[in-house]
Amino acid sequence: MKVLLDSDVLIEHFRHGRDDDALARLLSRSLLYMSSVVAMELSAGCRSDKDVRVLDGFLRPFERTGRTVHPDYSSWRRAGTSLVRLRQDFHLNAQKRRALANDLLIGWCAVQIGAVVVTNNLADFRLIQKVTPLRWAGTIQDALRL
Repeated sequence: MKVLLDSDVLIEHFRHGRDDDALARLLSRSLLYMSSVVAMELSAGCRSDKDVRVLDGFLRPFERTGRTVHPDYSSWRRAGTSLVRLRQDFHLNAQKRRALANDLLIGWCAVQIGAVVVTNNLADFRLIQKVTPLRWAGTIQDALRL
């Protein structure tokens, strides 16, 4: 199974060591990909030079093996269309739609490669799933049940 981890799962892992055993089990059963959007969000959250070094070490295997995925032109267009649908169908204001833009790009990256998104951001991804063909598993524990 191809898996794309959302940044919220990885932030919990890096900051608090949460779900380390579950993450290791998921990695042993899945082929993990890194979205450039997630890498950007993680980079933006680094608080020290040590954080940057740890993140660089974490990202290096994805870069070395070519398991990175980037939103292509079609994904950017689809994300824009999804934002319009969120406004029209669910009456989301501009601020909420802006907050969902990166998650939509992550979702469309997953769709591009046929991956499942694993995220702790359940409410937003439930909403995103209503306007995309996204497959997502919720938390790491949910993904292990697939």
